[in-house]
Amino acid sequence: MVDCGHDAGVGPEGDLFGRVREVMRWKVLWGAIFAVLVAVFTLVNAQPVTVNLIVRRVDVNLVLVILGSVLIGMVLMAALWSMRAWRLRGERLELQKRVAELEAELEWLRAAAAAAGDGANDSEQREGDGALGS
Repeated sequence: MVDCGHDAGVGPEGDLFGRVREVMRWKVLWGAIFAVLVAVFTLVNAQPVTVNLIVRRVDVNLVLVILGSVLIGMVLMAALWSMRAWRLRGERLELQKRVAELEAELEWLRAAAAAAGDGANDSEQREGDGALGS
C-alpha cells in the first residue's frame, strides 16, 4: 500500500483516511471478482458469432464481443461518473465559499456584539463612578 504521509487512526483525519483505504480495498476486491467472472464467462463462450454493424456483417469471436461490450460499458460509466464528480466539485466549491462568507459574517457579528458589550460596560462604570463621587 502507498503511504500518503498520514498516520491511519490518528486524529479525525487519520480515521477518515483509514476508512477511505478500507473502501478502496473492497472496490478493488469486487473489481477483481468481476474481472474473473467476465474472463470465465468469455472463455466458456468462445465461439464465432456474426455481428450486424448495420452496413456490414462481421464474423467475430464471441470473446471479443463480450470484452468489447464490457469495455464500452466501462467507458460510458466512467464518462457519466466524471461528469457527476465535476458537478459535485463545483457544488462543493460554492458551498465552501458560502461557509467562508458565513464565518466572516459570524466573526463580524461577534466583534460587533463584543464592542456593544464593552460600550455598555463603560457606561455602567461611568454611572457607578458618578454614584461613588457624590
